[in-house]
Amino acid sequence: MLVRLRPLGLHLWLVIFALASLTTSIHATVYEDQAGIADWQKKLIGKPVKTLTYQGQNSSYIITTTERNILALLSPLSDEIVWRHRFEPTDQIYDFSTSHQLIFTLSSNNADQSTVALRAWDVASAFMVWEKFLTIAASPLIPQLRMVRADGSGDAIVLTPGPHSTLTRLHAMTGAIAWTTGLDTPTGEILADVVESDGSLYLVGDASLPPNQYHIDVSRVDPTTGQVQHLYNTAPHSRFGDVTIVPSLVGPAWVVWKTPEGLVVNTLGAADQIRAFSTRELELDGADWTSVVLSGPTQHGLPFAPFKPAFVMQSLNTHPSAAWVVTMDTQDLEKAPSQVNSLALKSEHTISALALAELGDRTLVAFAEDTPLDQTIVHIEPLDDTTQRMTLSLPISSIEAGPVSRLHLIPGDSLAQSAVMVTFESGFIALATPERLVWKREESLAHAQAFQWLDLPDSHLWSEDQDELAEDPEITDQSNLIARYVRRWRIHLGQLVNLARRVGSGLLPFVEVLSRPSSSGAHSTPVITTGQHDSFGIRKLAIFLTPQGALSAIDTLRGQVVWTRFLPTLTASPSELGLTWTHLFVVRPAVVRLPPLLAVVGHSAALESPIARVVYIDGLSGALPTDVTAATTLNVLTDHVYQLPISDPADRINVLAFTYFTSSAMQPRVRLVPDSSSIRAQLRSLLDQVVLVAALTAPSALWADSNETPIKGHRIVMSDADLDSSHGSDLSTAVVWQLDLPAHESLVQAQSKNSYEQVASLGRVLGDRS
Repeated sequence: MLVRLRPLGLHLWLVIFALASLTTSIHATVYEDQAGIADWQKKLIGKPVKTLTYQGQNSSYIITTTERNILALLSPLSDEIVWRHRFEPTDQIYDFSTSHQLIFTLSSNNADQSTVALRAWDVASAFMVWEKFLTIAASPLIPQLRMVRADGSGDAIVLTPGPHSTLTRLHAMTGAIAWTTGLDTPTGEILADVVESDGSLYLVGDASLPPNQYHIDVSRVDPTTGQVQHLYNTAPHSRFGDVTIVPSLVGPAWVVWKTPEGLVVNTLGAADQIRAFSTRELELDGADWTSVVLSGPTQHGLPFAPFKPAFVMQSLNTHPSAAWVVTMDTQDLEKAPSQVNSLALKSEHTISALALAELGDRTLVAFAEDTPLDQTIVHIEPLDDTTQRMTLSLPISSIEAGPVSRLHLIPGDSLAQSAVMVTFESGFIALATPERLVWKREESLAHAQAFQWLDLPDSHLWSEDQDELAEDPEITDQSNLIARYVRRWRIHLGQLVNLARRVGSGLLPFVEVLSRPSSSGAHSTPVITTGQHDSFGIRKLAIFLTPQGALSAIDTLRGQVVWTRFLPTLTASPSELGLTWTHLFVVRPAVVRLPPLLAVVGHSAALESPIARVVYIDGLSGALPTDVTAATTLNVLTDHVYQLPISDPADRINVLAFTYFTSSAMQPRVRLVPDSSSIRAQLRSLLDQVVLVAALTAPSALWADSNETPIKGHRIVMSDADLDSSHGSDLSTAVVWQLDLPAHESLVQAQSKNSYEQVASLGRVLGDRS
């Protein structure tokens, strides 16, 4: 008998495929030979240092150099990086400028310390057009500028340091040197800038004359031959600052600087056209104003002040909540400056950043308010009409990203179409228009130096687990085999409520691929709650810490930032200003009933008042905890920090041990945080198992040879009197072993996996790589 089977229809195959997609999630597998190849930091550039706007044929772009030694081209329309070049650490970027379709970069030469590298890059393709090495003879003890500018023809003008600074002109398209001129600068003079005005190049420097007298030195350079002609020195002043050169679109350029008495303005190249304005003439009598901003780079990378140079000043003493915009009349220098408008702020606010830009024949000013609110306020207004102020409210608080450090104004076709790029102290970057937040980038991740995995809590915590197969009298005596079998099924049925959530989480990556995120940048922040721990323990929070105090948590399932915090503004403590944050610990994992807790350690190495500060952070929300003391300060110069395998019985926080040296002790002493009598009792029972291992370096006076840095194992020593923490005495140590390293070698890092980290094995290649 012949049996004929009917094949499955197409609709049944589609149903099976849909069910399989709903119940599975795809994870990328990392093979052993691919470890370290994927550079996820290629999506990051770091905190911007200098930023210019480049106007292309169809749209404008943002060119920036960052603290990560990266040159990058960004689009104002989206947060995508058009291209980026990462320079080697030994190839430090000094300056850059733009010329037509090229970008000039001036950097150190990693192959030869006696030369600097000048490179020309094509803006569109990011390819290097040419490269030239210029010889220098700089003294590391004398700070001298290394800068590159583009003149009116587009050629590169390079200033390099040496016993006598050198000025070089190179052709833009070929890199050929047109001329090189040595500058006979007076002793003690530091060149401030080189600028083109009225067809000539001008060098402006500030020189010091004994006793404590300063003046401005101006020279003219022939752009064709490179011949230098010294013009004049200004009258000496006892103190001045903020020397700024302002090229004007009509007429000659200006040199402006501050003095204790007021403002001094000089028409560049004219020794007889110097005008000093007192603070009384500026209607700022008695104001100790701190800012003179004339920034606003043109397409050639030079600052400008269209028609009238504009000076933005802010007082921190008499008028701490106001700033003034003052303009000068270029036709009549003797005419007193006019106060155009006042950038009025709320009484408790100050200006944290300022920027100027050109919009047609008008000048725009942008300034950010230093506010304690959960938003960042940026204002944009033209200098000639204060009624057209437009206010931008960015949904970024100073607690998340820190205060605003820089503004870059990008003028559009109108005031409403202008944009501003905001850089925060943490490295966070945002670009906004008066209508919306266009995009944002968490660039603080590029500066991370400490990292920890944070396991997520589950609805059924590990501390509540009871193995029904264990020989526990409380379970085996009161239940039989059937009862334990029913108990297991009851637990599994109770977990069905999480099925819909886990299926939805698995589909999110597919939904995000099909629907590309909009350019608004206002993505909803994922919320981590109890019960989101997956079966294999793969989903975690990746916690990153930067030396500046930026703390970020990333969900490993979606790769999104869950929360960010900037520690100096989170706790609002003056003692955290200037700290370097070096250590990050998970002092309470997600295996107990209490929420997971992070400990962040910062140091100040000031010899007169060294401190170490410990700040506790809720690992799920990034907020300060309410069940423990949020911060602790130690007035010692700590050497190392260790996480001990003991915890406080009350709040389950792991103890941190800080080692430090004193002038009277050859061995380091130990301070515990937190510290109590019960903690010391636990530590005493584990003294034979706790060894502090590190390259402990005592003060050099205690060593016969300061070049020796041995690796030592120290054991904590405790007596009966040390069990009482109320005495406030720190613990002593004793050396149990010592390892002398070969010459010119030192310990970089020693680390092991935390005991609470659990990651299941997914086949032969992944294994346990937590």
